[in-house]
Amino acid sequence: MNVLHLVDNVDKVNFGIWNAALINSSYLKTKGWVSYAAFPKQDFKYNDVISLPFSNHFELLELMEVHHLEPKNTVIVSHGYWS
Repeated sequence: MNVLHLVDNVDKVNFGIWNAALINSSYLKTKGWVSYAAFPKQDFKYNDVISLPFSNHFELLELMEVHHLEPKNTVIVSHGYWS
């Protein structure tokens, strides 16, 4: 299984909410889950999380396809305010 975190901004502004969710990625890895974080293109690295930086929703959809992230195998969690 996969978990895909959609993060609107990886700056420290909204850090608490998405950081609390991503910190579980190391534990989930021990249970066979793969964690991803998709976010607007910024420099970002997090232990046991595959980064998926994107510029628009078409790039995000392409990244999801490349990594085989689909409803039957992925839980999608949205963090932050999306305009």
